[in-house]
Amino acid sequence: MLIEGQGVKGDAHAGKYVRHRYLAKRKPSLANLRQVHLMPSELFCELRAVGYDVRPGELGENVTTVGLQ
Repeated sequence: MLIEGQGVKGDAHAGKYVRHRYLAKRKPSLANLRQVHLMPSELFCELRAVGYDVRPGELGENVTTVGLQ
């Protein structure tokens, strides 16, 4: 479920403010710009072509897209 101004319900990156430990410790009121992480499925094909076996969900994305430009 997507929540406006928060991100994906239950996701580690959800929230109004930055959630990454490094930034949250130094700048706790920094706006969270990673509320929803989109990943093009084409990237997985490109990575496999150069020897990386990465599958959807393994890079932390919330949504995997196809054919967006």
